[in-house]
Amino acid sequence: SIYNIVSKLTENDITVYVNSYCKLSSKVYIHLLNKLKKIGKNCIVNDAPKKGDARNFFKISDATIWDVPAGGFIESWMSSTPAFSLSNSKLMQLQNDSKPYIEKLKSLGILCSSNFDLINSVLRLINGGMIDIETELAVNSFLDKYTRTSNNWEEEWVNSLITKLD
Repeated sequence: SIYNIVSKLTENDITVYVNSYCKLSSKVYIHLLNKLKKIGKNCIVNDAPKKGDARNFFKISDATIWDVPAGGFIESWMSSTPAFSLSNSKLMQLQNDSKPYIEKLKSLGILCSSNFDLINSVLRLINGGMIDIETELAVNSFLDKYTRTSNNWEEEWVNSLITKLD
């Protein structure tokens, strides 16, 4: 999937930076990374990543693409860089309370079930130049629900755990 996505985007004159999660994942995906390196000038592969490398890509990228909507996907949005991800029931299970948020992000093309949909969503963003207000609101709603931050986090966690134990 990742190879097909990168190939199609580079065919559309989009430069794609590929960054592994960590050195261990680079070793696991060495064949894929070597194949990606052969795509050419529009595909730049970082197969020796260091902790924090992703933040550097957020600064120079119009968007990021993730294999699953996990930590990097959220970090990208929180860094004001639009993120897209594959979201397939074969790759992940959803908790019931997350389904409305996930379905909304799918309907807007942020989470995609197929390579084709993901490629089209990225091309729409690149060609349109910005995220529309409906997408921004949906992403912010998702982030508010699942990435809250607080100066009183310890107290909030303790209270939440106490409530769960009662």
